Amino acid sequence: FGSCGTRRIDLLAFNRKKYLAIVDFQPLYQDEEDHALTYEHRLKPIKDQYESLKGQMSSKFYDETQFFSKQMLFARFEDEEVVADD
Repeated sequence: FGSCGTRRIDLLAFNRKKYLAIVDFQPLYQDEEDHALTYEHRLKPIKDQYESLKGQMSSKFYDETQFFSKQMLFARFEDEEVVADD
């Protein structure tokens, strides 16, 4: 079957004032060099449809190029209604 990796979905709320949403496929093993090429295309149609999911992660905590695919869905917002609206 091969490895399909894991889909990671994080929805974080900070005192109901700031929110982060992250969706990405992550490899199961460190030696999966082509992992992103195999799975990231599945996120592209979603990213293309929702402008709010095209955010950029701060490099303060993670090296985005090392831990996340180029099609990672990332949103940072302050109004919790964006979840229901989008």
